[in-house]
Amino acid sequence: MFRTHDSVLAGIPGMFGEGYKNWHMVERLLAAHWFHVSLEHREDGRTIPLVLMPSDLKMLTQILDQQDSTVVVTEIQVVSPAWMNKGEGWKMEKLVGLSIGYDQFGIGVSVIETAGGVVYTDAHQDAFDPSTLTNVSKVY
Repeated sequence: MFRTHDSVLAGIPGMFGEGYKNWHMVERLLAAHWFHVSLEHREDGRTIPLVLMPSDLKMLTQILDQQDSTVVVTEIQVVSPAWMNKGEGWKMEKLVGLSIGYDQFGIGVSVIETAGGVVYTDAHQDAFDPSTLTNVSKVY
């Protein structure tokens, strides 16, 4: 989840549409992966590029499910912390596949496939084997 303090509010609430506020910064409290979704909003012969940053699988699924002729997802990237990507820091990589399955305790585990051919999971186990998951379903 992202959070934002009122001290980083940019401009006047509603200046870019009713119900909207603009922020100079957002924060993350947890070192958990999130998504960077590029989409196009097509309206009246115009195409407006937008970026959404869902903080979890549920929000990403809602975005994917709401696609129609006016809203089209063009690319998804995953932003992963070092503990997940086994690197020295956060990485942002193109997402090519995303599934969810359940471990032996019934806990949901995301299986993330990147364009570089690397597979990550959000299981907090060093040698976790995604092939042990049950009821796996493809999200993307």
